[in-house]
Amino acid sequence: MGQNISMIITKEIDAKISDKIPHIIENDLLIIVLKNNEFARFIKRVLRAYRTDLEYYIEDFEFITLIKQLNIKTFLAYHESDWGGIPVDSIRFAVVDHEIIIESIESDELEDSEDPFLLLPTDKVNAEELLGIHTNKINYLS
Repeated sequence: MGQNISMIITKEIDAKISDKIPHIIENDLLIIVLKNNEFARFIKRVLRAYRTDLEYYIEDFEFITLIKQLNIKTFLAYHESDWGGIPVDSIRFAVVDHEIIIESIESDELEDSEDPFLLLPTDKVNAEELLGIHTNKINYLS
């Protein structure tokens, strides 16, 4: 059996969130669970366009519309998927003040990509360290 989880994780716990949006607050982090995994498609689009302003992508991605509605400016995008315990993909990237930190984009699938139009950054930044958000402290992820 496979598992697939996509989340927005932020320290902005003051956001007003409807009960209809699945979320929890744990270890001073607001964790919003997303219905769809848009991150794989999103990061490929970002690495093709090389535009860092989140607003540029708002019409094509539900998670951006959601964070704009909630007025969340800085967050960690987190995705994990596996099939029968075998990892399929792991995606992480940081957004700071509505700007995508391209150097923070990590994806297992990107490492194997032969897409000649993806502009992969040579310098890397750890998204979790940059934001001070450590997913190993989230109980149900460790």
